Amino acid sequence: MNAVSAEIQIAAHLCYGPPGAKVHVFVAGDRRCECGLSEPLHVPSLAPVPEPETGLLPDERRVMDLMDEVWNAWHKLPVQHPDEAADFAAAVHRVQYLLAIRIARRHYPIGWPVKAS
Repeated sequence: MNAVSAEIQIAAHLCYGPPGAKVHVFVAGDRRCECGLSEPLHVPSLAPVPEPETGLLPDERRVMDLMDEVWNAWHKLPVQHPDEAADFAAAVHRVQYLLAIRIARRHYPIGWPVKAS
């Protein structure tokens, strides 16, 4: 399958036509299937647009903002053990790592595949 036929299959799926149907693009956002439909169908947005400065989607940015709140709240707690600050920082870094991987999957899906069930 070449890139054009893959794009056509994706567009057919998005316009709610039968899988693999051929489509024609008339105007950005409008497509019509060659399966007997006479009116162009509105194609919903594929995904929210990432922020240009962070690469994060709005929901991912919310997670990052919440991590800032958690970090600040944590540091207001009294220290109970000398290692807890480093342990907490490692946990925050793990969440940041997971958010960074989501960006990599969006931009490089072959090298960083999405394996959603």
